[in-house]
Parts: sequence; structure tokens; C-alpha cells
Amino acid sequence: MTKHKLDIVFLVAGMEVYPDIMKEKSLGGSETVGLEMAYGLARRGHNVKLFCNTPKNVKHNGVAFHPYSVTGEGFEQFTAYVTTATPDVTIVQRIPQAFSAQNKSKLNILWQHDFATIRQRAEFNSALWNVDEVFVLSDWQKEQYKDVYNLEMNRIHYNYDFLWKTTNGIQPIKDYQVKRKPKQLVFTNRPERGLDILLYDIAPLVWKRDKDVEIVIAGYDNTTDQMADFYKTLAVQVRQYQKEGFKINHVGALTKENLYKLYQESTVFVYPTMFYETSCITAMETQECGLPMVTSKRGALPETCGDGNILIDGIAKDGDYQASFVDGIFEILGEFGTNAQSIRDNNLRSVSKQYYWDNVCERWETHFLELLRDKTQCKRDLYAHLYQREDIMTLEYALKSDNSELANEWKAKLKEHYSYIHDRKQYVDKYIKLGEEYIAKETNFNPRLYPRTQLMIQLLKDYHDVKPIKEILDFGSGIGNEAFYICQTIPEVKVDCVNISEKENEGAIKLIQNTKPELLDNIKFITGDEDTLPDKKYDLLFLGEILEHQPHPGVFLEKLEKYLKADGVVIISVPHGLWEDERHAHLWNFERQDLYELFSQRKNISVQTMSGASNVKLSDNLGWWVISYKKTPAKLGTINLKRKLALQSPRQLVSTCMIVKNEEAMLGRALASIADISDEIIIADNGSTDRTLDIARQYGATIVQGQNPQEIGFDEARNFAISHAKNSWILWIDADEELQDPFKVIKYLRHNAMNGYSLKQVHFSTDPPVAPKVDLPIRLFRNHKGVRFYGFVHEHPEINMGDGVGASMICSDVTIGHDGYLTELGRRKRFERNIPLMFKDREKYPDRLLGKFLMLRDYVHLARYDVERNRRLTAKALEYCNEALKFFDESFAKDNNLYQDEALSFYSEAMKILGIGLEYSSSLVWVDQTGKDHNIDIAGRFKSAQEFLEYQKTKLKALEDLYTGEFL
Repeated sequence: MTKHKLDIVFLVAGMEVYPDIMKEKSLGGSETVGLEMAYGLARRGHNVKLFCNTPKNVKHNGVAFHPYSVTGEGFEQFTAYVTTATPDVTIVQRIPQAFSAQNKSKLNILWQHDFATIRQRAEFNSALWNVDEVFVLSDWQKEQYKDVYNLEMNRIHYNYDFLWKTTNGIQPIKDYQVKRKPKQLVFTNRPERGLDILLYDIAPLVWKRDKDVEIVIAGYDNTTDQMADFYKTLAVQVRQYQKEGFKINHVGALTKENLYKLYQESTVFVYPTMFYETSCITAMETQECGLPMVTSKRGALPETCGDGNILIDGIAKDGDYQASFVDGIFEILGEFGTNAQSIRDNNLRSVSKQYYWDNVCERWETHFLELLRDKTQCKRDLYAHLYQREDIMTLEYALKSDNSELANEWKAKLKEHYSYIHDRKQYVDKYIKLGEEYIAKETNFNPRLYPRTQLMIQLLKDYHDVKPIKEILDFGSGIGNEAFYICQTIPEVKVDCVNISEKENEGAIKLIQNTKPELLDNIKFITGDEDTLPDKKYDLLFLGEILEHQPHPGVFLEKLEKYLKADGVVIISVPHGLWEDERHAHLWNFERQDLYELFSQRKNISVQTMSGASNVKLSDNLGWWVISYKKTPAKLGTINLKRKLALQSPRQLVSTCMIVKNEEAMLGRALASIADISDEIIIADNGSTDRTLDIARQYGATIVQGQNPQEIGFDEARNFAISHAKNSWILWIDADEELQDPFKVIKYLRHNAMNGYSLKQVHFSTDPPVAPKVDLPIRLFRNHKGVRFYGFVHEHPEINMGDGVGASMICSDVTIGHDGYLTELGRRKRFERNIPLMFKDREKYPDRLLGKFLMLRDYVHLARYDVERNRRLTAKALEYCNEALKFFDESFAKDNNLYQDEALSFYSEAMKILGIGLEYSSSLVWVDQTGKDHNIDIAGRFKSAQEFLEYQKTKLKALEDLYTGEFL
């Protein structure tokens, strides 16, 4: 796989971090690995930003440090960067909430060091829509995450396994040539992870067998307030042992060098822990130093500790464990100076090399490139993405080697809108025309100080303060806006403004005359292009929003640089984001790496990003790159289009699928609501005779001839429609529905582990005027995953009946409005249509749980309508009610499933019609092990108190299953 330089962003919150800190003091494990991976990836040539608890912005050994504190100070800077710039990889350590909002990073990695806890379950799961992968540190941690976070990957179909096992690491450790002490034990982990057991339980047993054994403890200097008293108590015990003459010493917090010397002079590392390590850097370091560890067979320690260590089964506080632990210590001490010690030493050191940071970094790099390669495999998504971004030259490059039907369609589209790219006369004519059109429409000839203009002029001023800028070439100056502010800032400067369009120059003169006509003494307007300029040398070249229009930006700039003095300055701005240039004039959407490839041979290069407005319709933040540098004799670089194409993260495309018949009254509204997010609209028509198809064609829909869903089933009707869908996602909607705020869907159309999304379906009613009813059906699901509809009526998409679409989540900010049930009369008409279909559904899908609930509900409707018509309980109504009771008893009374609560309401109504049972209600508060309250409110009719209590138990058990466990 081709290696490409990546822009990588880390967010590491925790202890203070700054360059070279590990030479001065100890760090926590998470901070250590964050720093090591940042430096390691920088060593491999990547551009690395590290947002961490550091005092100031500084660059060191290829890593740019940016302040971010544990209290969240600095989070805005991190967010601003990842939502404006387009980093290739964003790696967030331990904070799922950092991915709660959409960003522009191509790969989002959540790097988890801690074991999963019930408290973090909601935050973790709610971030998964915006995460490509979760990096875990061991097989043990991976399985523990599945268990605690209810990631039932053996039962639920995920788009892919998003838990990727990596590891912590170490640097190769120098041999300090220190002599091992035959009876020295060492402990250096967090005190709360076993030092109390060592001091109070293990140490007396050791000294009972040999009072000459020495214990050395290295401290931990990140003491939290809640642990301070505990640490003091342990320190008191150490001093007490010393007073009693035992060989024990606390050497405090050590630098890495002194820590490794301690390891190399000791004979056994003792770690009698109850803690579940997800990975253990200490074990990696001790193995590298040839120091065997006696520890617990717990968490990830068994897979981290190779042969040569001794792992003890059981609970560290139990007597049997402690006796075995002490036996393990003396087994190793007894080998001192023998061949057995050498064998153990060799076994330990043979394991450690796999953990070297450079090896871990290489694995990460390879994996990042694999993930990015996977993101660009779907050419339908990729080509549309490049076209929408107006990255036309990259798209043209991508299409060169593709002769598929899809590629030919895109080539035709480029020919239609961008044929001018390779014809200089067409190019010039286009921009002359665009200038004329702009001036014809422009009414505001007043200067406008845009944010990027402010930054550009500040850069100009900074250069001017060092060496006066006297002559400026403002190429593509438009209506003279920037020239106006330049002359306002540096009154003595002379500016030559060049436009390809004579009309634009006329507009520029008008702007200056309207505002400050005396500036015309300093500003000269020239009509021409880069090939026809007067022979003159300038101090500075100013290019505002020009470079993105050039097919060959390097060639273009080299022509203009000829007009610069030897040490001339260039200041450039280019837009990034989805600007939707309807003129088809943008040819590039530059990224940071593109600009460095172009300008790497220039002096004093600076590339800054700044945010602009938002494109709400396309859910994208707009912005600019502002570049400055000094001219050199070297040629400009070229953009590596192979790299640029490989490092993309396309928005995945949507096919909206509908089944319709005579929907002219409502179809336009539905299609208008989904048009902006739909890349394809499939209409399966079932014999419309009104204007339905004309309306569909207005929205570019593909119309296919379907069959009557009342004959073949709504499931098969929808399956026929989705069989024509070509895109990555399928949205299904009906003509009497409307997608609200459709732009909110866009952020979810990405590479992640989800197979589908539930959208809030709000049913409005005016008769009676009650609060809208909300359902949460899966309305958006992945195509090409084997998902199909089940249900002769009230159909839903599933991989297999009863399995749903697999992993899914609720998009709480996306709503579909439904007004098909506005009135009671309308609802009854729909019910009369559907009830025969429900009986067919029961025949076709007798085990479908949703079908059972709906049949229960409809039996109650049938009974109610029958009683209303006959004003008494008829035999038919009695039969309907008894069927409803049977469904409830079989499928809902003792099963806390999705439909249990609503099933209870219809069960209660059935018993009320029959005149049996009693009304019961309760409001309980169940407190879980974390101290969180959960309300259990039950109200309904039950046959007996026992039935009510059994129902209540199902609710309690469901909560206990969710919130009870070892990992709170």
C-alpha cells in the first residue's frame, strides 16, 4: 500500500504535558502514550497536532502542541479546527463526547484506555454515529466493551467490527549496566491498584520467610484530592516498617531513566492487584528490562505478560491468593544467579520488542491508510463527493483510468460544464463573460472587509513592518475591494490591480470613486492576464480567491512570480468547503497538504485556516486557507493527485424510495422535503391516473411500474422499489409525509458501524386535537446489506425477520411529519383498508412480534367499533377481546420488549370492554449501583394483583440487567 503523509490531530486531556516532560518527571499512562504516539507518527513524516494540557502553543520534534485542559478550556480551539479544517485523522483519547457534533475530519478514532463502565454507556453509544473506529488496547478490553456497552456483535449485525485492537507501547530501553540485587522487590504502579495489599498483607508474609528481602516503592505524583488521605496512610505504614527495621524504601516519583535503572537492579516486580488493566505499560517496560512480574491473572495482564512472569489466580485480598503470590516471589528469588534466571530473562525480553512505539506507529499508519482506502471504494460516492466539493481537477484525474458507464456519465457532465479548462480561449472568454455578468448584477459598490481580507492585510502589514512594501500586484482584483483596504492600511503603497474583464475594472473604479476617490492616485487598473502583464517588478503579489480557478496552479503562479523581486512576498487566500459555485468556476477545493506540496520550496511559508459562514443546506462549515511565503528561485511543487484521491471521505449517497398511486395532492410536498439530500429518487407507481408522475418527473425521479401493494403486500411493493436503488443508503417515505429540516440527515450519511437510523415519525391529529403521537421506525438504512421489508402491511426493513436492520440508533434531531391520520374518519378508512391485510400478515408472518402487537391493537379496534355500532357487547366483540388477551398473555405480559407498554394499553381496553380485571398503578424509583434513579411508572388493567406484580417484575429485571454489574 502506498504511504501518504497524513494530517493527524490528537486530543489528549489529563495531566500537564509539554515537550521533554518525560526527561523531568513521571507521567500518567494515558498522557505518556498520547505523547509517544504523537512523536512517533511525526517521526514517520506525518503532520501532527496535539491538543493537550500544555501551557502554550509550541512546535517540538514535528509535533504542534496546543493548550487544552482537563476542565475543557481549549476545547473550542480544538472544535474550531476539526470543524473548519479537514484533517485526515482525528484521534480523541477517552472523551466520546468530543465526537457528539459533526466535524470535517476524514477519520474519527476514539482511543479508549479505560475499561467500559455503565456510567459511560450512554455517552459512548451516542457518539458511535460519528466514529469510524474505537481503538482498544487488548482482547480482554474488546470483549469487556461488548459486554458492558451491550454491543452484541454475535447477535446484532454491525456494518463492520469497529473495535480495533491496538496496544500501548514503550521505547527501547538502554542497558544501564547496573547490578541486580538478589532480594530486591519493586512496586511502581498507582498505589490504589495494590500497594495497600502489598504493604498490609504480602510484605509481612515475605519478611516472615526472609527478613532480608527489600521492597522499593516508586511514587506517583498525580495525587487527586479523593486519594490524598489513602496515599498518606500508606506512607505512614512505610515509615512504621522502617522504624521496625524492615528493609523498605519509598524513592518518590522517578524520571524514566531512573525508573529503568530501578527495574534493572531489582529481581521481582510485585503487583498484587484487584484492578482490571486494559493494557499495562509497566509490564512491557519490566519485560524489556528482564524483570519478572508476579501479578494477578486479571484483565489484560495475561495477554500482556509473556513467559517468565508469574500470574496468580484468584482475588488479591484472599489468603490463598496471597500465599501463592509469596510462593511466586520466592520461586524467582530462588533462581537468582542460575541458568533458570537467564532463561526467564530471555523469555521476558523476547516479548517486549512487539511493543516498541515505532512498531505500534507503523501499524497505526497502515491501518489508517486501509480505512481511508475503504472509504473511497464506492466510486458512486467518491465521484459525487468530488463534484460537490468542486474539486474538479481531482475528479478529472480519478476518471482518467475508469471507463465504466458511471465514469462516462461523469465525463459527460464535466464536458458539459467544464470544457473551458483545456481551451485557453474558452477560459478567457468565460471569465470575461463572468466579469460582465457580475458587474451587470452588482448594486453595492462599497468596500467589504471580509474576515480573510483582514488576515491577509495583517500579514501584509507584518511584512511591511520588517521591510517596506512599496509596489503590490493585486491579480484578479475584482472590484478593487482588497486594494481599497491595502491603501487604507499602508497609505504610501502603490497597487496595480489586474482583471481579465474590462467591465470589472470599470466597477472597481466606481467603488473607489464612491468611497475614497483620492485612493485612485495609488491604485492603477490593468486589463489583462498572467501572459500579458507589463514588464515590472513588485514587492508583493496579492491573490484573493484566484488560485482555485486555475487548472494548473503551479504553472500559473510561476508566471506571476516572474513579476516579483528576488525576495518578493506572496499572500494568497483560497476557499474551502461546499461553496456551491453555480458558475462552474471553481476547479480546486484545496486542503492543507495540497498547499504544502505546492509551496514547500518557498521560504517562510505559513498556512492558516479560518472559518466563515455555514452552508446550512449541505450541513457544511465554510472557510478559507490564507497562505503567505517569500519567493525563492526553486520551481513550485505539484499537488500529488494520487495522494489527494486516496485521502477522501465521501458523504455517502441516498436513494429515496416511494410507492405511490394518485398522490398529486401531496407528492410535491414530500419530494420537496427530500430533494436536497436525495441523490436518486425511485418512484414505484401502482397505476396513477392523475398528475402524480408529472410531479415526480419534476424532481428527476426514476419511475418504475410497480404492483398493487394490497395484492402483493406492502413488503413486496417496497422491496420492488428498493431493488432499483443504486446508492449507499435508502430512505423510505410516503406521499403523506414530510422530512423536516432535511439537512440534519447529512451528518449521519457516513462510514460508521451503524446499519440504520430511526427517525422520529410524528403523527398529527386534529380530530381529536391531541398531542402528536411519535413512532421511531427505521427510515434510513444501508443498501447492499441484505435488508428487505417484512410485513404484508405495516412493513418494516430488517435483515431477517425479528432482527431489525442490525446496529441502529435514533436520530433525535430528525423528524418526519405524517398527516395521514389527521381525523378520526380518515383513520377509520385507513383501518378498514388495512384490517384484511393484517389477517394476511398473520398468515404470512405468524412469528413477527410487531405483527402480533398490531393484531392485538386491531382486535381491540374491531371490538370497540363493534360495540359502538351495536351499543352492546356482541359475541363478535367478545371474540375480538379474547383474541387480544391471548396475544398479550403469549407475547407481552412477561417480555419487556419494544411493544410491551403500548400493548398493555390495548390489553387494558379489551378487559374494560369485557368488564373484567381491576385498574392498577404504581410509580417506583429504582436506584442503580451508580446512584442513578430510574422511574418505573405502570398504569393499566390487570386480571389480578399477581399479574400486575409479575408485569412489574419484568420492568425491574430489564433495568437490573442493564445497570447491574462489576463495572459501574
